[in-house]
Amino acid sequence: MSNNVSDVRVDLRTRRTEQHLRDALVALMAQRGYEPVTVVDICEQAMVHRTTFYKHYEGKLELLDDVLDSRLLELLGPDLPAIGDDGRTGESDAAQLLLRMVGRIEADRQFFGLLARPDATSLVPRLTDALRRRLLETPSGARAVADDRGRAELRAHLHAALIVNAITWWMRHSGQLSPAEVAEVLTAELAR
Repeated sequence: MSNNVSDVRVDLRTRRTEQHLRDALVALMAQRGYEPVTVVDICEQAMVHRTTFYKHYEGKLELLDDVLDSRLLELLGPDLPAIGDDGRTGESDAAQLLLRMVGRIEADRQFFGLLARPDATSLVPRLTDALRRRLLETPSGARAVADDRGRAELRAHLHAALIVNAITWWMRHSGQLSPAEVAEVLTAELAR
């Protein structure tokens, strides 16, 4: 029994350390952008030793991927329906998902506002790819891959690129459209 308690403590410690490292990277990116931030900077911000960092991540890029994956999970939730999947998901389902997603983006402007920075050139394609993978992991995404992998991958990439670029535009033009208006435009574009 004590071994099980020990495993839970280690898991909690691991999750807490990884969360501190993710938070540190996001905070530093908000101050300086991605490129100038070093592993040493991240460790100092998170108050962990470099050895601890490398127990969890191979490098800064893997930490960034973890940040993006965790943000997408928070943004989209675990049960992401497909968007514009040849009518299998109703337009109202996609509209509700997009409205929820845009609302969460609005609430997390510290992170998503990074997309609007001129130095976010490495962030936009990485977020697009992470979202593409997430779209393909849905049940309808898996069915689409089984039917025709090339078309499914292209659709997922196009949808992800449209969403990420719309978020980027919205962060740069804050105040021009409400979250509901952004969701409405995205819904219409993805339904085409």
